[in-house]
Amino acid sequence: MRLSVIAVGRLKAGPEKDLAEEYRKRSEALGRRAGITRLAVTEFAESQAGSATLRIAEEAQLIAGALPLRGFAVVLDEAGKSMTSADFAAFLQRRRDDGTADLAFVVGG
Repeated sequence: MRLSVIAVGRLKAGPEKDLAEEYRKRSEALGRRAGITRLAVTEFAESQAGSATLRIAEEAQLIAGALPLRGFAVVLDEAGKSMTSADFAAFLQRRRDDGTADLAFVVGG
């Protein structure tokens, strides 16, 4: 299974970016044993359009263009459902076991 993180807004240099890079390295080392063959991160700059409607439309177009053609998308939202680590691991396992080849996590936009 290939994992993608598609994000509007770029991580700045600092602890969050360092942590994200550390997890990417871990996924390469440990992920193969779990059936994860790749972790790709795609970041887009936030739209500078003059209105919220135009910003949303521009960012949605960027995200849609980056999504795998066939796969499963998870849209992350602060008001969404929270998962424990065990629940998240079980979710990943279900996606892998059901044959999902591409799993994309969408942040922002």
